Amino acid sequence: MKRLPHYLPSLLSAGLVFCLSVMQSPLPDSVMPQGLDKIAHLCMYAALAFVFSLDCRRDGCSTTAAFWFPLVAASLYGGAMELVQQYFFPPRTGEWADFIADIAGALTGAIIPLYIWHLRKKH
Repeated sequence: MKRLPHYLPSLLSAGLVFCLSVMQSPLPDSVMPQGLDKIAHLCMYAALAFVFSLDCRRDGCSTTAAFWFPLVAASLYGGAMELVQQYFFPPRTGEWADFIADIAGALTGAIIPLYIWHLRKKH
């Protein structure tokens, strides 16, 4: 991390993910369609990894680093958030399925910029 201001969007995204992760759902479990929370996890962590990947490239990271750093960081953040939910924000709970959705989202968010950069190289 050469210049912290390049990572401001990533930090704001991480803060938003934190807030969304610890707040109570406005819908009761009986009304929420099954699996909707997993899609929410996937989308949140895809966005987080995507933004972090773009910030890495803006900071001068190689394409490889701009894939792996966001993937690993967003995945670890997802695991940490599951533990934070479990132990510090009852009745929120940490779930393995949510953590897997977090990792899938992080992978998705880290792959999309690679694809975009690959397309740009071809032209």
